[in-house]
Amino acid sequence: MKRRRLAVLALPALLFYFPGWAAHLQFDRGAAAHGEAWRLVTCHWTHWSPDHLLWNVAAFVLLAAVCESWGPQGRKALLV
Repeated sequence: MKRRRLAVLALPALLFYFPGWAAHLQFDRGAAAHGEAWRLVTCHWTHWSPDHLLWNVAAFVLLAAVCESWGPQGRKALLV
């Protein structure tokens, strides 16, 4: 389970350092409509500036702290 969490956290950081990959994962309504459905999920992993990455990480940390305070139900919500 920890490997999955690490992978979920590491992927956005890797995409920041390889911007060519991010272009294939960003949200593009036309591409998603033509079968590239992964863009609906992977668009959340792309970041276009260090400031954008920082704000997304801060929001995720805050959300994780709130979910952890809910106990076992909150932990399940984090894994979904």
